[in-house]
Formats: sequence, C-alpha cells, structure tokens
Amino acid sequence: MLLRGYFANKTYKLKMWLDDPENKIWMTPFLAILLAIVLLITIWYVDTSVKIPHSISINVDTLNAILDIIASSMLAVATFSLGIMVSAFASVSSNITPRATVIVMSDKTTQKAISSFLASFLYAVIAKIALGQGIYTQGGIYLLFILTLLVLAYLVFTLISWVKTLSTLGRLNNTVKKIETISKEEIIKFWENPNFNLVEEPLTEHRYHILSSEIGYLSNIQFKELNNYCEDHHAKFDIIVRPGDFIGYGTILCYTNRYIENKADILNFFIIEATQKHNDNPNYGLLILSEIGQRALSPAVNDPGSAIYVLTVIANILNENKDIKPSNPTIEHKNLSIVPYDMNNFILPIHGPLLRDAQNNIEVLIHLQRLLATLQKNQNETLAKSAKAYAKISFEHGEKSLTQAEEKKRFTQIHETLFKASTHS
Repeated sequence: MLLRGYFANKTYKLKMWLDDPENKIWMTPFLAILLAIVLLITIWYVDTSVKIPHSISINVDTLNAILDIIASSMLAVATFSLGIMVSAFASVSSNITPRATVIVMSDKTTQKAISSFLASFLYAVIAKIALGQGIYTQGGIYLLFILTLLVLAYLVFTLISWVKTLSTLGRLNNTVKKIETISKEEIIKFWENPNFNLVEEPLTEHRYHILSSEIGYLSNIQFKELNNYCEDHHAKFDIIVRPGDFIGYGTILCYTNRYIENKADILNFFIIEATQKHNDNPNYGLLILSEIGQRALSPAVNDPGSAIYVLTVIANILNENKDIKPSNPTIEHKNLSIVPYDMNNFILPIHGPLLRDAQNNIEVLIHLQRLLATLQKNQNETLAKSAKAYAKISFEHGEKSLTQAEEKKRFTQIHETLFKASTHS
C-alpha cells in the first residue's frame, strides 16, 4: 500500500512538471524538432519502399534555394524572437509581478511560434544534408518539395500571428487578460464543484489525525487514490485543508476514523510544493491581480487607473457564477469529506492590501465600494455577506484616511447610496 501512495505522488509531480510553463518553453520546441525529423525520415522510408508517381520533375537547385532561405531566415527569426520573449518575461517580472511570469510563459502562441521557427530551421538543415547525400530519388524529392511548400506556408501564417503577439507580449493589459482567463477557468470549476465530489458533512469523530511532515503550499490532493485506500482499509477521512492553503510542519491535514500505522502512505496523497499553483486554487489568480493593483498604487508607480482596472477584472471573475445554477454534484468519493471553502478568502486577502495602499485616493476608494456593492448581490449568500461586511470596514478606513471635507462628504454619500437600502436577493 505504501507503493500506491508513493507512485500516485510521483506520477502527479511528473504530470505537473510536464505541464509547468517553464518546462513547456523548451519541451514544445523539442517535440516540434522531433516531428520535423520524423517527417524527413518518413519521406525517405516511403521513397525507398513505394514507387511514387509524380507528374512534375523538381529541380534540386530550386528546392535547395528554398531550403537555404528557410534555414538562414528561421535561425535569425528564432534568435530575435527568443530575445524578445526573454525581455518580455523580465519586464513582467520587474514591472508587473514575478508571479505573473509563469502565466505569461504559458502563452500558447509564443510557444508555437518559437517551436515552429526552431523546427523549421532544423528541418531545412537536415533536408539539405539529405539532398546533398543523394538519399532521395526523384519521387522523394517531389514529396520533399511538397512538404517544404507546406512548411513555408505554415511559417508565413505563424509569422503573421507572431507579429500580432509581439505587439502585446509583456504589456500590462495583455498580462492581466491572461491571468483573467486562467482565473475564470479555475473559479468556474470551483463554482460548479466546490467540494471536489466529496461528502460535505464530516464522516469521523476527529479522534485520529494525520500531521504534515512538510512545509509549503498544498497544490493537490489525490482524492481517487485516497478513496481507494479507504475502501481497502475500511477507513474514512475528513480533510480539513484545501489546495492553496499554506501547510506547516505538524499542520493537521485530515482526521480519520481509525489509527493509521503507515502515515507516510497517506501523506503521499497530499502534494505540497514551495509555491502556490492555480490548479484547483480559485484564489491564486485573484491574489496575482491584487499584487498588480498594489504595485500600481505604490508611490513609485502612482497609477490609480491600473488599480481600478484590476479591481474591475477581479469583480468580473468573482461574479462568474451568475450563470451557474446551484446543483448537487454526484458524490464520487464517499469515504472522504472536505472542509467548505472560506468565502472570506475572496474578499479580505484580495481587497485588503488594495484598501491599505489606496489611502487618500478617493477614486480607488469609491471604485472599491462600487465593486463590493456588486459582489453583495452575488448569488452565493456567504460571499455576498462577506462583501457587504467588508464594504463597511473599507468605508470606515477610507473615511479616516481622507483629509478633505468635500471628499469625505462625497465618499459617504456614495457609500450610503450603494448600501443603505441594498439587500441580497
């Protein structure tokens, strides 16, 4: 049984390693290069195995000239693109927030472009070597010519897309949109299935517990494997942590109905890493957006407009459940329960730092009140109540920070208009 937990742990970590944008940056070009090599070998194999009918005799010099153009231009373009990409990542890290860099790295257009340029360069080099060695007959040369024209057409299309991407890569609006897209995906998954198809009510009397032996952030729980363990050992678990939670040495991860001798087997089902990940963590993208807003409000930047923009994006993400009807998801893991998500995590950790940095800025303070007013109408009653309660707190902090009597009066009037007669429907 110890091996089951161990392999579940290592398999998930390998999957996460493969999905990590930092690894995809080089893995995607590597796979594209392999594809180019496979295509050239396939042409050679077909050429030597099957007599290829062709109606046009291809001049080898013409094909060589095209391959020369691809090889020389793609090497330059790939080098230039890599330089631009690295500069964009550095710009995001230093001017926006380091946490956003990984999300920018995950941009598929960037990965596809770099992969295409490098693969095309190597394709052209290997094809020229093959032609020089005379390994292709006229039929193989004909196939190689057709494939080269297809590669050329694909490169033209990719270059056009790449030019469009270069104009926005690393810019604030583009970065925020990427974070917004990922955050919406995660929060929709959360609203549709907040408890991961687990039992909502506790299953044990909390007599026995499992303590963490690591420190970091919980990135994933292997629910299926843990439930299989329960079935084999007639056990039940009440999980009291969720992905995204900070875990310290000795933190209680779960309670169980029976004594577990091999606790290491259970610990393998809880994946703890040094940094937070957005997988199964609906709060992470919002925290990154909050960091961007904080930076915009810092004295060195002093850009309240960007902070207001970020606040609006946060409110749009949190209201993604407006079209999701509450349902009773199927219980797939009947031996596991999980603690409910604390809706305050969507309010205080996100808006609190922005309120702190928005002192004396009447525009940001007013916008924060307006967005909290929209959140108090959210169909999730707990989130709505948290938003309304924090609106009062933020109003009191904002009123104290404002020094001009006219600004205080305006701020008070707007708050009263938004919240005086508002009720959650």
